[in-house]
Amino acid sequence: RGLGDVYKRQAQGYITFWNLTEGSHGLYEKHFFQLGYDDFCPKPQTSRTALYAATKNLLNGSYVLTQDMKEHAVMKPRKKGGNWETCPTYDVYAESAAPTINEAINNPPVLTPAFTTSVRKDEPPELTYHRSLIYGSSPPAGTIQHFKSTYETERNTCTPSAVSKSLKDILKAFNATSLRARGGIYWIPTRVFDAWKIVADTVHKCSRHHAHKRTPQVYILTVTQDLDLLNAVKEGLTKQISNELKDLVSDAQSTNLGERALKARQGQAIDIKKRLQEYEGVLGETLDNLHEACEMAKTVAAEALLNNL
Repeated sequence: RGLGDVYKRQAQGYITFWNLTEGSHGLYEKHFFQLGYDDFCPKPQTSRTALYAATKNLLNGSYVLTQDMKEHAVMKPRKKGGNWETCPTYDVYAESAAPTINEAINNPPVLTPAFTTSVRKDEPPELTYHRSLIYGSSPPAGTIQHFKSTYETERNTCTPSAVSKSLKDILKAFNATSLRARGGIYWIPTRVFDAWKIVADTVHKCSRHHAHKRTPQVYILTVTQDLDLLNAVKEGLTKQISNELKDLVSDAQSTNLGERALKARQGQAIDIKKRLQEYEGVLGETLDNLHEACEMAKTVAAEALLNNL
């Protein structure tokens, strides 16, 4: 039997890829809970990244924070409950007074910043004014409230990269196969088409739509399973499983794993073999080299478990 025999059994398959925008973490949390996908819910922005975005929003392009806000975030120790914790802090200078990168690194600036923003974990952000270079004698009414509101919006935001990671994790659980080394395009088994379509619709509901950007969309294309596609699936599957088995063997040979972890590695090898058998049914071909690698991984994990007893 070969790849050509698949035409007698399964004439089409599905390829998926996506174009994403940021989304609401609250909506993702709600819908993923309803789907039973709690573990796959995209993570919201951290307090650090949310503070960066809210501070940048205040600047309106006229003022800068020590050249690069990401590189020169000042970490200040704050004592809370007897334990020291780091607190993201941004010192914002008037553009003409901002030190150069070299000055900021080699000679910490002695200039007083125009204002400072900071935030502690799970607490509202703070905005402290040091002088009136930006707003004159006092900030415009509502400035501090606007800053805090922007921070909360950013804190409840899932970035496109966070949503993409979530989708990749779901596809991995669905035993999908990446058709590119860098990911981005995946072949999905027919049995999970309906479930993946629901995920795609959920992403559309939870995403924020912008008039000036492409509509966020998870695309699912129905394709004819010709020889080129099947070869691409085979190549992607071979690389994916080979890498997983290589990591599994490396972990099993590590002296740092305990009995529970080694048993988990044995289970992973069994799951990989089941996935391989499913794809062999699609490809119409037995992939003996991968079967041998699976057996070797199971053996290595078993031997490591015995040695650990």
